[in-house]
Amino acid sequence: MVAAAADGQVVIGQLSWIEDADEGACRILGYARDELIGRHGADLVCRVDQPSVAASIDRMRRGDIQHRQGRLVRKDGTIVEVEVSANALADGRLALVLRERNDGGPPSA
Repeated sequence: MVAAAADGQVVIGQLSWIEDADEGACRILGYARDELIGRHGADLVCRVDQPSVAASIDRMRRGDIQHRQGRLVRKDGTIVEVEVSANALADGRLALVLRERNDGGPPSA
């Protein structure tokens, strides 16, 4: 899975800990790579959205959905609207491509 230049990619393990992140994900989220790796994915999700995101991650792991829109929290505490595309890997991890949204639309499950 190859992300476009404006996109970022993170890989999360079976328990949703971030195992890898590229430069684009670091730019979108405002973290250095070593700050993202080892962080739990829920740490980056708006608290109010965490239950629906957890359900969506489960659905992505099963292959029920491949795309989702939502809100993530940057290191500086600001919110970024993103579109997330998921690719379930054979070993149970997820490769997630993040794309910043500029349309201001509401997040979706």
